[in-house]
Parts: sequence; structure tokens; C-alpha cells
Amino acid sequence: MQRVRSDSVECVVNACEGRHVPSVTVIPADITLRNSAKLSLESGKPIRMDYFTPSIEGEVYLASYIDKKLLIKHGHRTPILRMYKSGHEYIIIGVHDIYIVTDSIRKRVVKFETGA
Repeated sequence: MQRVRSDSVECVVNACEGRHVPSVTVIPADITLRNSAKLSLESGKPIRMDYFTPSIEGEVYLASYIDKKLLIKHGHRTPILRMYKSGHEYIIIGVHDIYIVTDSIRKRVVKFETGA
């Protein structure tokens, strides 16, 4: 595959078929990036951008468990301390990090098994 510019949109050309398929990178809105930067500076917590695209693709979800809210990605559970709506995204404050996810993120009620 090779990358070409066509009508100011980056495209990926499949060498076998010669088709142009748009290659689009979706990023959070400017206001969300500014708000999360401000929260990061105030709290000293880093911003985790690696949850944004997977939240669009359905690989990340919000879970409710009893009275807690969790952000879950590939089985890794992050307790949510605070959550803000910004544009079409959520800014999520975790224990150690700040996460940006889409507002269309999947939501679930979960039950965790306790090994007794």
C-alpha cells in the first residue's frame, strides 16, 4: 500500500486493486483538548489519548458496578473519579490519569465474580 494526496484528503492506495480508500484520523474537538490540558495542569495527571480511538471502535466502555463507575479497556478496569462532557467527548478523571473518550462510548452494568 502507498499513501497519496487526493483532493486534500490523505488516501491509502491498494496496489493490487488501485482503489482509493480515505484514511481519516479522528481527533477530539479543540475545546476538549484545551479543557483536558487545563485539568492536566491543575491536577498533575497525564492525558491518555490511547483510549479515544478504541472508544469509537467499541473496544472501550463505561461500566457501572454497585455505586462505582469504571472505564474498561481490554479487561483493564480504571475507577472513575469525575467525568465531564465536552463537545462530543467525555473527559474522564481516573486515579492516576485523564482519559478522553467519545460520548457515544458503550455503557454496561457489570457484575464481577468473587472467587470464594
